[in-house]
Amino acid sequence: MSKVTVVEYVHYQEERDQPVTLPTRYSRALAGAELPYTRRIKPTAEWQELEYGWLKNGASLLKLANVEKMQIGVVPTLEQLTAHRDRIVEVGVGVGDVIVPFAIVRPGEDMRIEPVGRTYVRGATVQMSAITR
Repeated sequence: MSKVTVVEYVHYQEERDQPVTLPTRYSRALAGAELPYTRRIKPTAEWQELEYGWLKNGASLLKLANVEKMQIGVVPTLEQLTAHRDRIVEVGVGVGDVIVPFAIVRPGEDMRIEPVGRTYVRGATVQMSAITR
């Protein structure tokens, strides 16, 4: 039986305090012989629907990674912060004729979802990795 396993650690630390770790660990069985695929797209400032045609039957797991490179110093300048903000990826879902944004992905970060319907992105370069059904 095929399965997908995710292990992630998020560390949060306030100045002069010990870090707090927020772990995520889960594993779930996949239906049938699902396979991983990766594709890179360059969305524009306008919403672009993610096309799942290359996935045939949709995705049981979709990882969206913002692959924009961004160098920010320890004490970033206003210009660096503005450039960083402008390189986000917005993720939205189609609700009727309206696209409702529900998440952003900052440069160098990613998110995982199991899409159920129309999913849209706009902004910076996105690398989609999917486990197909």
